[in-house]
Amino acid sequence: MHYQMKNRYDAIIIGAGVSGLVCANFLAKAGKKVLLIEKEKKPGGYCVSFSRKSFSFDVCRHFGGFEPGRIMYIICTQLGIYERLNLRRSNPSDIIIIGDKKIRIFSDIERTKQGFIEAFAHESKNIDSFFDFLSDLNVFDIISRYKRYTFKDILDRFFEDDEVKNAFCSLLGNAGLGPSQLSAVKGLLLYNQFILDGGYYVPGGANVFAQSLLDALRERGSDALLGSEVKRITVDRNKAKGVVLENNECITSDCVISACDATKTLLELVGRDNLNKDIATRTGLMIPSMSVFVVFLGLKDFYSDVIEDKSTIWYSPERFSKINNFDAIYKNIYMGNIDLDEGHVVIAPSSSTGSEGAGRQITTLALYVGVPFKDEHYWRQNRELICENIIKRAERLLPGLSDSISYKETATPDTFYQYTYNRAAAMYGWASMPDQISSDLIPAVTSIKGLFMCGHWITTGFGQGGIMSAAYTGMQLAEYILN
Repeated sequence: MHYQMKNRYDAIIIGAGVSGLVCANFLAKAGKKVLLIEKEKKPGGYCVSFSRKSFSFDVCRHFGGFEPGRIMYIICTQLGIYERLNLRRSNPSDIIIIGDKKIRIFSDIERTKQGFIEAFAHESKNIDSFFDFLSDLNVFDIISRYKRYTFKDILDRFFEDDEVKNAFCSLLGNAGLGPSQLSAVKGLLLYNQFILDGGYYVPGGANVFAQSLLDALRERGSDALLGSEVKRITVDRNKAKGVVLENNECITSDCVISACDATKTLLELVGRDNLNKDIATRTGLMIPSMSVFVVFLGLKDFYSDVIEDKSTIWYSPERFSKINNFDAIYKNIYMGNIDLDEGHVVIAPSSSTGSEGAGRQITTLALYVGVPFKDEHYWRQNRELICENIIKRAERLLPGLSDSISYKETATPDTFYQYTYNRAAAMYGWASMPDQISSDLIPAVTSIKGLFMCGHWITTGFGQGGIMSAAYTGMQLAEYILN
């Protein structure tokens, strides 16, 4: 590795998730010598794929923001990886199913709007107004006007019928909060992304996206050290000086960027003795977002009659037709409870399929359910029970699913914690509640000179979580450092 020939870099970045990869590339593109350090042997964080037997699985699958002029398009074209991705787009990208109602999210906003109107004809004028509102969103106007509001406040402003509001709550699993808890800013930007420019995927899996960024970094003459963990960020007289690896090797730099969990960064790698007391206390009091339990299934049969064009299905039984049911789900999770009542489930096919045997079609599915963080012992005791419960939920929509399973694997919050060190195995960084999105709560520029953070563990004013926002924080931080 090139890093062995140097003991000093212009910048050291801890964590090769999306924000770290993007930040590293922008700094390297500007001529800086960067060292990217990742404890795992492959880059990507949650943006990864993996293979088992003849099956390929995605942990994260759909991307948004690749239309010309939008954030991901700008980042990928400026870093020279857009053409490498060979992007495809599912159409519909998502399907909302609640009881007997089925609403598709198409790449054509008019088709999507018409689907909502067909399902809820009595609210057609309100639906039309809401879609116009989404189309005309200005990020800075939203932050200034709606930062103290919840997403429920927005839904109540536009709609009267709880069933309609509930349909618009289905996709909130991508934020991990119910409508009365979620910041209106985060909810509106999430829907703006999904409705206007969502559903992109990379053939071959999400790891292709992360690997393309890593390859580009190395081509720019910078280094990446995978499979090595940072033990400490060295600080002297309130100034970052570099890092110490787990093998006690010291690497120096006047600029250290943490693209990983803020609690671990500040309270462990930096240490309370080097921190302003207020930021240490604030970090400890912040609420992380929920985690998930995932069942990965390799199947003998392909459910093409239900799963259209690799679309993600947000499935809920009839009893979820009231908005307070979704609030109850998420509040229950944040109270530390796990619902075994065969409720809602997210069904996501892989971005790639293969064949097995003599022309036999197969596919892979990932079944997602939000859950609280529990210790390793809990998951050892309950893993199989929860797995079977989740399969039963999906089987209500996919009859015969159990008999079609050729391979099965589960990922618990403990799995995700071991892989990322995310506090409470959070999927979206800090929970995007109205009082947790202000940009001055956990800022990218720390009180320690030369120490910065990016990713979904900083607060930005527009909410945390998602590949697009993580990538944006990486680009924004690189611009700040360079300027």
